[in-house]
Amino acid sequence: MQKNTLDDKTIPDKQHWDMAVKFMEETLREKLQQTESKLKELTGPSTSEQWLSWQYKTEQHKQRDQAKSELDKILSREPSHKSVLAADELTTVKKNLHSQGVEVDQEFIKETWHHVYRQHFVKKSLSQAQECKKGFYYYKEGFSDSGVSNT
Repeated sequence: MQKNTLDDKTIPDKQHWDMAVKFMEETLREKLQQTESKLKELTGPSTSEQWLSWQYKTEQHKQRDQAKSELDKILSREPSHKSVLAADELTTVKKNLHSQGVEVDQEFIKETWHHVYRQHFVKKSLSQAQECKKGFYYYKEGFSDSGVSNT
């Protein structure tokens, strides 16, 4: 929605453009922080936190962490992956986890995927928002990404 707002020809000058980009960045950073906090809650304390704070991972934390690792592999292979896992991808993740001694159901994987994908999507969106800083000239001149005039 914010990206569409920038596409509207309502931003009169660079200062307003920069304010709009800053708003997008702040909003996305907040969403990223929330998402990473939720993932941390699901996967438990990091190795350093376990050593320094005498915290331990529960069995579910360990399972979630291993599922997250498998799902991260999918996103690293296909950064533009859709928001939903295909049935064969669910089966592959489940079998990979089973081979590691982790028994989880598909709902567990889907729930983990939701948070992993959200983190990936918000990071990608934040990167795009940062690229928007450079786009005011093109916006003002009416050029698209291909260099062809929109007017």
